[in-house]
Amino acid sequence: MRRDAIDQTNCVDIVICGGGVAGLWLLNILSKAGYSVILIETRAIGGTQTIASQGMIHGGQKYMLGRNSLAVSEKVAALPHRWDRCLSGIGEIDLSECRVLSQTQFMWPSGGTLGQLALSTSALILKSKVRKLIARDYPIALAQNAIQPVYELPEKVLDVFSLVDVMSTPYKHQIYRGRVEALSRAGNITVSGQNLQAQIVICAAGLGNEEFLSLLDPQAQHSQRRPLRQLMVKTMPYPLFGHGITTDTRPRITITSHPISSGGYVWYIGGALSEDIISLSTNDAIEAAKQEMKDIFKNIQWNDKEWSLWHGIRAEPHCSNGQLPRAPVVQEYGNVFVAWPAKLTFSPLLGDQVLSLLDAKCIRPMYSNLPYPIKALEENQSYASFPWSNTEWSK
Repeated sequence: MRRDAIDQTNCVDIVICGGGVAGLWLLNILSKAGYSVILIETRAIGGTQTIASQGMIHGGQKYMLGRNSLAVSEKVAALPHRWDRCLSGIGEIDLSECRVLSQTQFMWPSGGTLGQLALSTSALILKSKVRKLIARDYPIALAQNAIQPVYELPEKVLDVFSLVDVMSTPYKHQIYRGRVEALSRAGNITVSGQNLQAQIVICAAGLGNEEFLSLLDPQAQHSQRRPLRQLMVKTMPYPLFGHGITTDTRPRITITSHPISSGGYVWYIGGALSEDIISLSTNDAIEAAKQEMKDIFKNIQWNDKEWSLWHGIRAEPHCSNGQLPRAPVVQEYGNVFVAWPAKLTFSPLLGDQVLSLLDAKCIRPMYSNLPYPIKALEENQSYASFPWSNTEWSK
């Protein structure tokens, strides 16, 4: 179809499907690059997987905890610096209004003498990336439970809701609610009955990418699923951010802390603990988690705490070994990119890949004077809420 034969009110340079951190990051950098961009989110901005993430920004060091054979790429290692520049307002995206929950993360042993040995080995590998703390600088939770040694990683933890808000607000008139009903490799896309023509469609919708892949290539397996369970416990009187290390290749627990309106904190817990309870019933999973936390933090009074679980499914690009990719992946289907950031912290690398692909395909801004909003679609102004904001708690 000739360009002059197209109703250009329905034409954009790029349509992004998915309102999590990956889609929002791409919305920001592509808009700044001069492209006309709209973002489609079926539900609430912040998606499902993004709002349930722990918000930890890392440079690959967490992959080296308890192991010494995994090399971390220079690009991944540089990510905390890139995020720091953004949080200072001088990076590729201005995130200076984003709330930072913690400037650092901690590592501590969670498995007796062998756990201490694993932690010391990890610290030796990380060298200048960590600082061994003296006792007076320990987080309260570790000091009160006589847990030592403790190391500090200079890597931030972000409030994910704040991050989503800061990334979406400047482009709120470019974010629409709708369901993708048809998608072709030529860049034709139908959203809630509205036909759009884009130079490029980028699918960055996590689990929703599976639906898009079924429209593009229904015969092949291009994704894999990983069930997730995150433990939540309240009300904790003090915060803790970091990783309990054992001889396992995974942290035994990974904890972030989030203030709640009633006072105190929710401890939001991942790591090996959250993976090991996936197959259990909810009651059995909580009981197993309680026992694990009592074992690690022996001097905390756990009997008056409330507990809950967040259940989710992570969708990832298919890997032959079934493992989580250690870098973002972008799959190409003509003029459709299916984007997988792998981790929230990898979003800048995903942006680099997309910009490189656009350059390789000679995609330049064509509809840069597009007026917003597109009246045929409804703007999406709803935001996702944290898992602990809408859950059932048990003693």
